Amino acid sequence: MESCYERNKRYTLLIIKHFGGNVKDINECIQQYLAAWHSRHDDNQYVSAGITGLSASEILQMFEHEALRLPEHKHAGVSLMVDLMAESDSMYFDAIYGAMYGREDIRGWLIPMMKEIDFIEFTPTQPSAVFTRASDTWTLDEWQMFAVFGDDRIPLPKGVSVRRYVNGFITQACDVYDTASMRQPGPDGSVADIPGVPVVNWVRDHSVADLHWGATDINELCNQFHPTESLYIDPVHGEFRGRDAISAWLTQHIAALKGVVREAVGPALTNGTTSVQEWQHILVQPNGERTFLTRGTSVQRTDGQFITYAADYYDAASLPSA
Repeated sequence: MESCYERNKRYTLLIIKHFGGNVKDINECIQQYLAAWHSRHDDNQYVSAGITGLSASEILQMFEHEALRLPEHKHAGVSLMVDLMAESDSMYFDAIYGAMYGREDIRGWLIPMMKEIDFIEFTPTQPSAVFTRASDTWTLDEWQMFAVFGDDRIPLPKGVSVRRYVNGFITQACDVYDTASMRQPGPDGSVADIPGVPVVNWVRDHSVADLHWGATDINELCNQFHPTESLYIDPVHGEFRGRDAISAWLTQHIAALKGVVREAVGPALTNGTTSVQEWQHILVQPNGERTFLTRGTSVQRTDGQFITYAADYYDAASLPSA
């Protein structure tokens, strides 16, 4: 079976061949990067070998390269992520730790943190996607965390990563997942030593209209799903399969969102088969008072006619009822 890396490489080569341009050998790029990475003096050293002038699709291939999964290159993937962040005009958001700004501040947080939790694996749950616009390019990755202890693999929350690329560098990366379960006491009564729910003043994207859930045409929304081959995933409420089950749940769920407005905090991204919207939910009281509820990302995939897959990612820990 063709791997995700091989498929993305093949698609990228076809696109570049069609439009013209130089095709980079990703195997050579990753080898150059890893050779320089192993020659570093310490974790704080910036490595540029093999990563200059890459497109977003090529960077995605670098992240997915099988060499990064080899034991001798452990943690190289995290360093690669950091080295590809724009030096100053960059932001990395994590659902637990909040927002970090600038390559070196991101490096000082991300690399030690990922070494501390190196028992956690990030397993892709859906194919990655690329969204090309006139001024920038965005990518999507959906994944699930697993805590690995020997032969035991303990499932943890699913999550989503959305990244923005400009001139070969990542200017924004947002990892959204539900942290509520991680904040609950364990079997021994202990609670994980993690920060409180982060507060970020997200910049609204006014190119996307606000969605007032109380005014949503539920029938129109539900009829967009494939009658049988459709799946809707919510981090709190679970999975729903088929239009009937999705409709029954959405009808009940949306009724509970009266007064809630979904405000876009990113552009509406689509590539013809996959679409992504980053958002925040705001509860608007009759007197106009606004209360932040949660930051989320929604993904939809279609077969060209119907929605076959939809997933909402958000942190329930920030909800007032949490």
